Amino acid sequence: MIATMGAALGKRAVTALSTACLLAMSTPGVAVDLNYRIGVFAEHSDNIARQPVTDDPAFGPITSDTAIAPYIGFALTQEGDVLSLQAAGDLERRSYLNDSFDDESRTRMGLRAAWRLLPERLTWALDGVLSDQPVNVFAVEQPDNLQRTRLLVTGPTLALRPTPRTRLLLEARYTNTDAEQTIDFNSDRWSAAVRGLWELSSVSTLSFNAEHLDARFDVASSFNADYQRQDLFARYDRRSSRGDWSADLGVTRVVFDEADPDAVADETRPLLRLRGGLQLTELTRIEASLLRQFSDSSQYLLGSAPTVTDYELPIGLPNLSTTAVSADLYDEKSASLGIARRSDTVYLRVDTYLRRFGYEINPELDQDAEGVSVGISRQITPQFAVGAYAAREWRDYTALLRDDRELRYGGTLDWRWSRRFGLSVDVSHNERSSSDPLQAYDDNRVVLSISYVR
Repeated sequence: MIATMGAALGKRAVTALSTACLLAMSTPGVAVDLNYRIGVFAEHSDNIARQPVTDDPAFGPITSDTAIAPYIGFALTQEGDVLSLQAAGDLERRSYLNDSFDDESRTRMGLRAAWRLLPERLTWALDGVLSDQPVNVFAVEQPDNLQRTRLLVTGPTLALRPTPRTRLLLEARYTNTDAEQTIDFNSDRWSAAVRGLWELSSVSTLSFNAEHLDARFDVASSFNADYQRQDLFARYDRRSSRGDWSADLGVTRVVFDEADPDAVADETRPLLRLRGGLQLTELTRIEASLLRQFSDSSQYLLGSAPTVTDYELPIGLPNLSTTAVSADLYDEKSASLGIARRSDTVYLRVDTYLRRFGYEINPELDQDAEGVSVGISRQITPQFAVGAYAAREWRDYTALLRDDRELRYGGTLDWRWSRRFGLSVDVSHNERSSSDPLQAYDDNRVVLSISYVR
């Protein structure tokens, strides 16, 4: 069984890694920095389907099961004169010993690449995301409520320099979105942008940006509508050794094609994006954001893609936030604050956030949420580390009059008996309380993993 699972996983891993590596190695003189971990884990859950405690016969008895899975995680970096590339992700192939669910593969990958076709003049960009997302965002997270989603963004950027302190950027992008089951999400999108940048100083830039997007969906449904979107905004960027921040201020206009005016109307909304990071000390950094913008699932997928930085963290940070895989645009109002401290032996990260999503076509997806998460890791000896994490989210589906409360906490042990080989244990508790009692659950899990690290 392990051999079969390993072969299936190996094919996916080879495809993913070889694609990323070929991008990097196709350029002469390129030095590729590739790190990876490969191994096998066993995950036992006392409520594998995350069923509620209820007498409803539709749910059946609460069952436990153990999943066995070979896996690989990787981080690839290349910074050169011709090619810049970052790719990271993980792949696993699960088999359930008690056959609670069919064998399944899970994948998370993020890719960002840029080819400098003409130095300082013409660049070709490629961004890609591959991940498993909920089919039904209102239901609990379990294997039969996941679907593979894919997103690809590619296109050229032409840079002109009218004067030594100004630049004019002309961009064109093609975006393809695809989901296995939520087919009204599948689309082709064409966009163009014009940006004028002025270098105010060695650390600050002012720019004016005009963007146009034309979104066309593969299948017409009551949950999508073809649209054009225009964004006009000014941006101020400042980056220094102590920190960086940016501010966008402008307006967004969305025009829906042949939409039913009783269901959805054209919209013009303000655009505000404030983001910043400050290095408080050599070891401590604080980050914050304040957003008011139109957004959608494609932007969420790009923003949540795995990164090389994620791979290098000593502990996985809990994340309870999800978004519906939907073609629908939503009006986002959100704020976040995070602080991280990292030394040779201790890593600590605390995040808190508030958000409000108001959907244009399907108001049932409207939600207000607030949450907090924390992760800490302590390197006791060069071979042994311990960690703990916790996350809490309060989520209200305003149109459905439904309130959910999500909680996750756990601890980790990591023992490296050699430079390459190691053993880790993760024990966690997951629960949801809800105004809909059929959506509440308790789930305890233990994960034992053996890995080889390069």
